[in-house]
Amino acid sequence: MPADQIIKLVQHHLTPQTKILGIGTMMMAHNPAMIPIEKKFELVLRHFRRQRPDLKIIAGGSGAMRWARQHRNGTLFDYVFAGHAEDSTLAFLNWIYRDGPRVPFDIENGNRIVREKFAFAEIQPFNIEQCSFRWHDSDGVQPGESLPLELGRGCVFKCKFCSYPYIGKKKRDFNKSMQCVREELIDNYQRFGVTTYYMLDDTFNADQDRFNEFADMVATLPFKIRYCTYLRPDLLYAHPESIQRLKDSGLVGAYLGVETLDQAAADTIGKPWSGRHARDFVPHLVHNLWKGEVAVHLGMIAGIPPQTKASVMENNQWCLHNGLHRVSWHNLGIVRDSFEEHRSEFDVNAENYGITWTVRDGRTIWAHSECDEIEAIRWRDECVESLKPHQQIACWSLIEAANYGIDIFATRNDRRLDFNWAKINTERQLFLKNYTNSIMGV
Repeated sequence: MPADQIIKLVQHHLTPQTKILGIGTMMMAHNPAMIPIEKKFELVLRHFRRQRPDLKIIAGGSGAMRWARQHRNGTLFDYVFAGHAEDSTLAFLNWIYRDGPRVPFDIENGNRIVREKFAFAEIQPFNIEQCSFRWHDSDGVQPGESLPLELGRGCVFKCKFCSYPYIGKKKRDFNKSMQCVREELIDNYQRFGVTTYYMLDDTFNADQDRFNEFADMVATLPFKIRYCTYLRPDLLYAHPESIQRLKDSGLVGAYLGVETLDQAAADTIGKPWSGRHARDFVPHLVHNLWKGEVAVHLGMIAGIPPQTKASVMENNQWCLHNGLHRVSWHNLGIVRDSFEEHRSEFDVNAENYGITWTVRDGRTIWAHSECDEIEAIRWRDECVESLKPHQQIACWSLIEAANYGIDIFATRNDRRLDFNWAKINTERQLFLKNYTNSIMGV
C-alpha cells in the first residue's frame, strides 16, 4: 500500500479531538528487506508531525526499541512503549484524555521510553486468562480473512538465544481460558466467516494437557478450523500421540525451531535434542507421519558457538536432501544494549559462552573462535541463496495465501518459483482495496 494511501486512511480517522497517533513496529529495524517499508512509515509519520504538531506520536510492538535506537532524540516518536504495554497504554490514555497521573518514563537515546511497570494501581491490570477479545467493526476484517489468535503468552523453555517476554514461565501461567477462546472462534465465524488462523503462542505444544484441552474444544465447534503455529519437535518426539491429534485439530502449517544439527552447538543453546534426533525424526515426521500434509517451515541459525562454516553448510545440505517445505536461515543475534526490555541469556552473559565483542565497520559485533557476526551473516546468505530454487509455500505464507482465494491444500507442495505471483499480486491488491473501502466506510 503506497504512503499516500496510508496517509489518506489515517486522515479519515483524525478529528480535532484526536490526541494520539500510534504505530505498531512489526517491521524489524536493520532488516535490509524492510528498509523500503521503514522509509514509507517514516514519511507517513513525518507528514502527520508537520500537519498535526499537537498529536503525540507513539510507537509500540516487538520492534519498538530497535526503532527508538534508529530514531533518537524524539525525532520521530514522542513516546516509545516497551513490552506488551496493555496496562501502561491505559495509564497513558488516562493521563492524556482524563487528566490522570502523568506516566513516568525513562530517557534512552534521547527518547521517552514507557515501560509496563509504569502502569498505576487504578488501572485494572490486563488479565489474558479472562480476555474476551473481539474484533471491532473499525478493524476492517474481511470475509474469510486469516486472523491471528493468541491462546497464551510466554514459553516454558528458556533457549539461550531467546529474548521473548515471559520465557521460563510455568505451564499454566498467562493462558487464556479455553471458553474465551471458543467464544472468540465462534464470534469470528459468525461475523466474518473466519476459519483460518495464525496461532501466535511462542510454543503451542509446550503443555500437553493444555493442547488436549484445545483439541477437545475444537472438536465441539460447529465448523472446522485450520491454523499454523510454532511447535517444538522434541515434544512431538516425546509425545507421539499428539502428532496426529494436531493434524486432526486443524494444523496445516508448522514452524519447527531446530536451529542446528551440530551437537556441540545444540548443547550451547540448550537444545541438545536437535543434535541427537532431529536428523532422523524431522524427515520422518514430515514425510511419513504427516505425509506431507502439514507444510513445515524449519528454523535454522548460523553462528552458534562452536559452529564452523563446514558444519553450517552440512546442515544446509541436509535440509536440501530431505525435501522440507521451507527452511529459514538466521544469523545468531546478540544484543549488547542493556536498554532492551527483554534480554536473552546470550545478551546478558555472552562471555560465558566464549563470545567476545569487536568493532567492524564502525559498529560493535559479537565474535567467537570460529566466526563473527558479519561472517555468520555471510553463511546465512549463502544458505538462503542455495535454498531458493527449492522453497515451497509453508506455514505463515500458506495461511496468508488463503486471504487471496488460494486453495492451501492444493498448493502446499508447490515450489515458490512455480507460483503465479502475478495472480497473487492481483488478488492481494483486490484484498487491500476491499480493506481500504471497509476502513473508509467507518
